[in-house]
This record gives sequence, structure tokens and C-alpha cells, in this order.
Amino acid sequence: MISILTTPPQTFFAGNPACFGIHTDNMLSIIGRNCQFKIVVSAADTVAGHTLVFTFPGKVITFTTAVAPDDSGQQIPCASNSSLWSTWCKSLFDCIQANYDISSRYSMILDAPTGSNRVIEFVAYNKGTADSASIVSNLITATVSNYISGLDSIPRATFSIVGGYGI
Repeated sequence: MISILTTPPQTFFAGNPACFGIHTDNMLSIIGRNCQFKIVVSAADTVAGHTLVFTFPGKVITFTTAVAPDDSGQQIPCASNSSLWSTWCKSLFDCIQANYDISSRYSMILDAPTGSNRVIEFVAYNKGTADSASIVSNLITATVSNYISGLDSIPRATFSIVGGYGI
């Protein structure tokens, strides 16, 4: 219920009509949420041909591991046997972050190398299903965890402002 506690005068000192707005924080039945998930990397991937697939509504982005990556922006360098997994995880993060479609939808954070895992955390900039991605990791050392899909905001079916003051 919206009630106006104090009504402004119909005209101000200059004789101009008074316009006023009504603001509320109760017009949504569901406020929506941002999509978020983590990619947990436990070791360096040394095999070419493994994939990491992001599927958005109307778009599929596939990253593939390669021994000698090309300039397509969708190839992840394979780690050599002597590579540190934390270094390889940083290169995986850099490849994903360099992709415009993903970086324009998600804020990405790479945590510090601690313990046996490194985590890349993704949080969508916008609420809703349009930026919710389906992620399939065929990298032998990276798994997707803590996936929370985006949810659209839904206005209350009964919300409206009736009446008003015309100028």
C-alpha cells in the first residue's frame, strides 16, 4: 500500500504547477539474481584437444587446449610437464578474460595459489537468465562448482499507481 503523507501545494511561489514522483521498493515479487559459478583448477592440463564450453542463450564459446595456440582467442596453451599448475591456471584465466563475450557479461576473479587448488570465480554483471551460462569442462584438471543460475526480476502482478494529478 502506498500512501501520500504530505501533499505538496498545487502551485509553487512562481505559479508553476507542482509535479512529484512516487518511489517504492515493493514493486517486485522476485528481485532476481546474478548467475555465479567457480572453476576449480587442481593441476595443469598437458593434453591438447580438451575443451571448456560456455553456452549462453544464442551463443556457444568453446575453448580448446593446444600445444601451439593460434590467434583465434579460443585456444588455451597446454602446459608442459614441467609447468606449475598455478602458472597454467593463470594462463587459463587470461584466455577466458580476454574473450569479449565472457568478460562483458562476468566479473572474474582468480584467487591466490594456495593449497592444491586455484579457483576462478565468475559473477554476472546483470541479474537475469540472459547472462546465465551453461559450462561444460572437459579439461581433465578443471571442474565447475557452486553454480547458481541467474534469475529474472518479476514485477508484482497487482502493482500499479492509480490516479494522479494532471498538469
